[in-house]
Amino acid sequence: MKGLVASAPGKLFLCGEYAVLEGAPAVLTAIDRRAVARVAAAARRTSPVVAAVLAEIGARFPELEGADRAAPPVEVRTRGFTRGRIKIGLGSSAAVAVAATALLLARAKGSARLDDEAVLGVALAAHRAAQGGRGSGADVAAAVHGGTIRYRMGGAIERLGSPAAEIAFVWTGQPASTTELLARVQAFALEAPGEHRALLDALSALATDLAAAYAAPDPGEIVRLTGAYGGLMGRLGEAAGAPIVNPAHERVAELAASCGGAGKPSGAGGGDVAMAVFADPADRDRFASAAAKDGLAVLDLKCGERGVEVSGG
Repeated sequence: MKGLVASAPGKLFLCGEYAVLEGAPAVLTAIDRRAVARVAAAARRTSPVVAAVLAEIGARFPELEGADRAAPPVEVRTRGFTRGRIKIGLGSSAAVAVAATALLLARAKGSARLDDEAVLGVALAAHRAAQGGRGSGADVAAAVHGGTIRYRMGGAIERLGSPAAEIAFVWTGQPASTTELLARVQAFALEAPGEHRALLDALSALATDLAAAYAAPDPGEIVRLTGAYGGLMGRLGEAAGAPIVNPAHERVAELAASCGGAGKPSGAGGGDVAMAVFADPADRDRFASAAAKDGLAVLDLKCGERGVEVSGG
């Protein structure tokens, strides 16, 4: 099929960072930044994520035409996932995996109709392979399903309504490496298993309560628990020697609290995006003004973006 275009959204974590790897629930929202995949006009260098998608499709669906090494070169654009040339932690690699998977499966099957479970299975495996086996897969699930989801590794994915709390996302001005942060936390688990277990158990309990507050929905409880979750992420980072909560995250949390809300990292931390949540829209507006005066960049993002799509053909 010629002229096919596939796209998938980026994501941001609302809660469940680190705890999701222990089996706790996470809540994520898809955002209005999309990876767009199409067949390239000419041969080009294949990214590691797209190469992993090609390998996974070839292994799972050897009977499909175009599912082997003769598949066409794929171009995936990720405008909006960066500031300048710096990736800012919006889940671009997961969105690339999902968009490329959807494009190649649709082309091989000769139909733009998507099987979300097939796309999810291929993209999860490919993304995990490209990331060296790390990660929960939550970002891939958000890119496939869109909207706001409650995600648990190995469990059912639950669609939630739009976040009841008022949320502002802030670029911290510093990119971060999730794989490096995870490696430090894993090293901490080996060095001090008891302390690590106590902190992860506390995060898991908070993640469960926060996910329930988002599902309820209960904006006041979301604000209260978000502040507690950010505090625990900071304690985990201090114990592991990992900069999970950096000065920019701390400043966002301070400003949020002064406006009646709470803040924490969105994602693994170390930089990238911070989030601030409020029960009242007026409080969010006051925070946005205060953040701008403080030199912080509030990102113009919409939550609850639609999931993976294929058009054309």
